[in-house]
Amino acid sequence: MGPSQSKVERTIEDTDHEHTFQHEHNDQCNAYVCLLAEGDVDSDWSFQCMMFNKASSSMLHDGLPKVEIEYRTGNLLAGIPRTAMIVHACNCRGIWGAGVAAQLERLYPDAFKAHQKYCHQKDQDDLGRSMAIFHPGPTIGCLFTRTGYGQPTEREEKIGYEKAVLQATETAMTSMLEGMSKQIQSGDTRFKNITEIRMPMINNGNFGIPWAKTANVLTGITMPAPLQHLNPIIVYRFEPTQPIPIPGQERAPENMLLAGMQNP
Repeated sequence: MGPSQSKVERTIEDTDHEHTFQHEHNDQCNAYVCLLAEGDVDSDWSFQCMMFNKASSSMLHDGLPKVEIEYRTGNLLAGIPRTAMIVHACNCRGIWGAGVAAQLERLYPDAFKAHQKYCHQKDQDDLGRSMAIFHPGPTIGCLFTRTGYGQPTEREEKIGYEKAVLQATETAMTSMLEGMSKQIQSGDTRFKNITEIRMPMINNGNFGIPWAKTANVLTGITMPAPLQHLNPIIVYRFEPTQPIPIPGQERAPENMLLAGMQNP
């Protein structure tokens, strides 16, 4: 650990047992690394959740290309390589209740548990921040674009619901790209080895934001130099004829939303 890092262990409790999270704060990379203790999820391998702080204006790169979008039609999760990163929008409550988030919970339940346990040990004020979850599948990127779920929260209503979600989207996506960039510059091969970023049409389903407005926000964000190989970002349109592959099931349950349709 370098001189710019500090480490602290923090213990939280739930009704079952204690969970210990080891936090490493790297000031240079502007990220918190949350290492879940062994046994914290139902598997024999460890997880790592990396939480990125909100990016400041000093991190912006003048003259570099903006984020570009390549549209594809089909199942976002079909045939996805382990070297891909799935980026989706979520709330700060640790609930993946609908859309692509619900599919990710079913496909990668331990990754969801890691995310949920992080959220439950926080003050739930991560709006505009982002998280990367490393696990044996593709890297999962979480953009915290809503405080809660369902009806707008008091905080969202105060700002204006649509404005609050779009502002959080811009801040969260910027923080993720900047955090990934700085991790690569620090020698983190996990981000360097990512070969593509896939996204559903975030905010467009249960969050109720027209996709065109979110797309306008995303394409106004600068793509850092170390991530130019990930430009354009691949955004999937919904294809209703392609089912979601759920391990142990021949087809997705009828009440399960398909990739790219109702995206939080």
